[in-house]
Amino acid sequence: VVRDQFVGKEAASIMNLIAIMLTVTPALGPTLGGLSLAAFGWKSVFGWLVSAGLRCLVCALPASATAPLLAAAPAHAKGKKIIKTKKVKKGKIVAKRGVVVTQTKKGRFRVFSATCTHQGCRVSSVDRKEIGCPCHGSRFSAKNGFVLSGPATKDLPPVAFVIKKGVIYLA
Repeated sequence: VVRDQFVGKEAASIMNLIAIMLTVTPALGPTLGGLSLAAFGWKSVFGWLVSAGLRCLVCALPASATAPLLAAAPAHAKGKKIIKTKKVKKGKIVAKRGVVVTQTKKGRFRVFSATCTHQGCRVSSVDRKEIGCPCHGSRFSAKNGFVLSGPATKDLPPVAFVIKKGVIYLA
């Protein structure tokens, strides 16, 4: 599930946290439980379990790690600069604007949402032919945003744009 929802350093951090919890908890659990039982009675063991669970949920995950689950697709603000045409080459993901810009032929640009239509992950690769999503492997056409392979079933939505003096802007 972690690798389905997160990528890169965020996925590694969460997986490391899970590994630590799975290795440290079995060692500390019986020790703390035994001390708690001897000092405060059997009901205190449940208090330790609840407090440990809450601490893991509240403190262990950085706020940025949950952002992909909670963030909505960015609004495409009309008139905002996306990128200079000479920087696009075969294709470019512009995370700041939430779009992917492709150039399938010299001078022929297309702009699509960078949010995969399967589960909302951000696409991570682009070339003259394909746009790829890292979460589940969906592939989209760089020419028209059509689904080339799933699990996504909906095409990447196009984003309106204009080109002025070698710069691509949201329209």
